[in-house]
Amino acid sequence: MATHADSPKLLAALDYARLGYAIFPCRANAKLPAVAHGVLDATSVVEQITAWWRRWPQANIGLSCAGLLVVDIDPDGLAWPGDEGKRQSIKATGCPLQRTPRDGFHLIFSVPNGHAWRCSVGLLAHGVDVRSNGGYILAAPSSVRGASYRWLRPLVARSHLPPPPDWLIEELDALEQRRQKPSQKGNGPEAQETGLLLEGRRNAGLASLAGRLRRSGLSEAELLAALLTANKQRCCPPLPEKEVAAIAKSIAKYAPGPVESCWAMREAWKKAVEHRRRKYARRTHF
Repeated sequence: MATHADSPKLLAALDYARLGYAIFPCRANAKLPAVAHGVLDATSVVEQITAWWRRWPQANIGLSCAGLLVVDIDPDGLAWPGDEGKRQSIKATGCPLQRTPRDGFHLIFSVPNGHAWRCSVGLLAHGVDVRSNGGYILAAPSSVRGASYRWLRPLVARSHLPPPPDWLIEELDALEQRRQKPSQKGNGPEAQETGLLLEGRRNAGLASLAGRLRRSGLSEAELLAALLTANKQRCCPPLPEKEVAAIAKSIAKYAPGPVESCWAMREAWKKAVEHRRRKYARRTHF
């Protein structure tokens, strides 16, 4: 039983469980799971949740998206859906709305009967990801790099979540139909043209990318940052972040390339980060 002496994150975790959500701990100030099987360990059992957060009081809260639809909008996807009528239809659902530390948004919906959507990265629209079965998000008051998640419209009981608007259901169904062809062929022409790494080639693809970056002089921390981005944008579905970290650690054991390449890569990285920071202002659309 929770007490006032328990951490705010434990109290929030228990609240989510009471609302019907399965949760699990992630590392403090990070998105990596703190438990061996990641989202597969998610539960709403009070005793297990209490034990986790009393062991790791500052652990972030991972919320399983199994049976849910979470539309994850990155800063470069804020123009979506590109139509004011569609935007207003999302707002009219009253769906829970969470702002992320990078000034993106999480929109939380139920999944209507007869529909099944998979996680995807940038396939619905540029900068717009889908989280559902097999995926997870961090929930407030989790924080990453000192910036916190926060609810703009609070999470409601799971049984009270609204379905997505009809037009979004149609787009998600159409997306699933488009994904059938490359997923059946493994890594066919469509996957190659879009640069996607599908199941069976994700680890090898990220390892190959890491090798090129390591030869350019990137450190393990820099490799991990780059691979996490590539995992999110190119892997379908994304690998668990723990696996990505293992790839970065393994490749970092190899000797780096020339110092000149290292400097150039780091300068390009810094410029890209600075450009992103200047480009996106805080905005609320939904």
